Amino acid sequence: MIASLMDCHGAGTAAAAKARESGEPVSRFVTASLKIDFLKPTPIGVELEIRGKAVEIKGRKVIVDLRLLAGNTLCATGTTVMVEIPGKK
Repeated sequence: MIASLMDCHGAGTAAAAKARESGEPVSRFVTASLKIDFLKPTPIGVELEIRGKAVEIKGRKVIVDLRLLAGNTLCATGTTVMVEIPGKK
């Protein structure tokens, strides 16, 4: 479940970063790579927050660093490589 959430947020972050850089409408992205480090158990019944930051944009590829927090507890970190689908805006 955590991997799915981070993957989805990574795609959204990549699309937003690419749109901000290019001024074009938001693009669609697919996952080329997803690496997650699970640091602590993620509690149930606590609001989760995922923070994504695009750290590199190179052509169609966007690399996003991710952090998943439960309250103030860092539960997982990850990096995803997202690739823009050509012609899908």
